[in-house]
Amino acid sequence: MGSDIEIQAVDIGKQIAVLTDVGGMDKVFTHLAGGGTLIDYCKLVGMAYPVMIKWINDDKSRLAKYEAGKRAREDWLFERVLAEYKALSTFSVSELYNEAGGLRAVSEWSDGAKAAVAKVESIEQFEMVDGVKESVGEIKKVSVWDKTKTLDSLGRYLKMFREQIDINVQGSVSLVGALEDAEKRARSVGASVGAVAVDVEAEYEEKPI
Repeated sequence: MGSDIEIQAVDIGKQIAVLTDVGGMDKVFTHLAGGGTLIDYCKLVGMAYPVMIKWINDDKSRLAKYEAGKRAREDWLFERVLAEYKALSTFSVSELYNEAGGLRAVSEWSDGAKAAVAKVESIEQFEMVDGVKESVGEIKKVSVWDKTKTLDSLGRYLKMFREQIDINVQGSVSLVGALEDAEKRARSVGASVGAVAVDVEAEYEEKPI
């Protein structure tokens, strides 16, 4: 029982320390701007999320810094995604192998290679020796993400492609309103106008330049 009370007192102490920290909101902003979430930050400093979010919302300056942190996180995410696209689009499978043709250790891969590899499988090889199956080594099978799709998506983002659209429209247009106006004008000058029928066929074709 005494142990539970001691743990609770420590937690409260941590929360008070966070809430009274003069640079507390600067730390929150830095965490968010680096791609983090407020939930993760609360876990990091031992703060209850409901207490933290209420503390932020109770002060306009703290709330403004919190919103600025979230906007900075969106920029960080955008830059991160763009960096991933760049790594995937410029990756060469030769980066995975050494000069002898062997697969490099993962620790030796570049960041671009690590981003491009989807899966690595180890397939053990066996041979029969004197009627006994013995392991003679393994084959590493490496699967990478689809580079073609990556380049297509990146090209569309950079607006490198221009779509061409052909539109063909055919139809008949009835100029009933125009004929009625013509008849009225003809009557006003004493002309006699009989029944008039006009067939109009219009064909439009729009082609890209």
